[in-house]
Amino acid sequence: MAAEAHEPGGSGRAGGLIPVAVVTGFLGSGKTTLINRWLRSPAFSDTVVIVNEFGDVGLDHLLFETAYDTAVLLENGCLCCTLRGDLADTLEDLARRRASGELPPFSRCVVETTGLADPVPIVRTFLTDERARRDWYLDRVVTVVDAVSGAGNLERQTVARHQAALADVMVISKVDLADGPRVAALAARLATVNPIALLLRSSGADLAPNDVFDAKPRPMRGHGGQEAHAHHADHDHGEGHDHEDGAAHAGVGSVTIERAIPVEWTSLARWLVSLAAFRGNDLLRLKGLAWVVGEDRPVVIQAVQHMVHPPGLLDEWPPDTVPATRLVAIGYHLDKVMLETSLDAFARPDAVGLQGAGRPGE
Repeated sequence: MAAEAHEPGGSGRAGGLIPVAVVTGFLGSGKTTLINRWLRSPAFSDTVVIVNEFGDVGLDHLLFETAYDTAVLLENGCLCCTLRGDLADTLEDLARRRASGELPPFSRCVVETTGLADPVPIVRTFLTDERARRDWYLDRVVTVVDAVSGAGNLERQTVARHQAALADVMVISKVDLADGPRVAALAARLATVNPIALLLRSSGADLAPNDVFDAKPRPMRGHGGQEAHAHHADHDHGEGHDHEDGAAHAGVGSVTIERAIPVEWTSLARWLVSLAAFRGNDLLRLKGLAWVVGEDRPVVIQAVQHMVHPPGLLDEWPPDTVPATRLVAIGYHLDKVMLETSLDAFARPDAVGLQGAGRPGE
């Protein structure tokens, strides 16, 4: 069942909540190697890292000051703990122990998934589980993709495609082990699967935590009436690269919808709820900014499968960006014409949406 689409309010980043970054990547991607490096960094001094097993990140080779029940405090001040039960249970336990002073204070959380973990249920936890939503918010999904075998994984493994589709930041690892054309081809492919993610490259796990967790994906902008694209930190997409709407690599494609005039919030909300309800199985992610009637600031729109995230408000439109509604849908069998036609249909005065999709309190 799809979530209700609430009226915009608040901000794009919830005040008082602890930001969470989910780090995912297929088996052998180099994800654990990166996390192992970050655990040694002073930049992780106020971070709690949730791992599946301590042995996976080689804590035996790290100096730690204090051991807790399921956590160790490393010498650099980073707190590392193991997953207990499901993710929401672990987050609830950490928040309680932080509030009581049982654990040292921390201002950021990093969750490492297993290489075979589908990130969709993890993201859904932050949309639906009150234990997670009470103290935490999902700041970003970081996906590590191996430059050597990443293309093959995208072709053969559904989980690898979902990991790429859900990413806010993608790291192409091991670029020192692959030739330039191969890396460029993988970058182009990833940008087609997920055109809204920031794309970084790593050689020998050389990315510092700030490179990944403080980086801000550049906003989508329309180009002379063309489709809105994400601007990547990696611009080497190869000659003639094009994000063709609906073009799918191994079944996953992206569709961009852009409207140059403001939309009524009720119409947009009903469309989002209907889309999530009827196409949620195919919709891996929808993200973008909406220009809403009566609102000067951009409204942040996010949905994952059957769930529509409560909208947020940014303080202002990104620099050099003309106000407009720009949404990118990522998933299977997405039809650009169908999505645009249905959005326009909900904007008609006589449109009838799903019950409960209007403004709160109505």
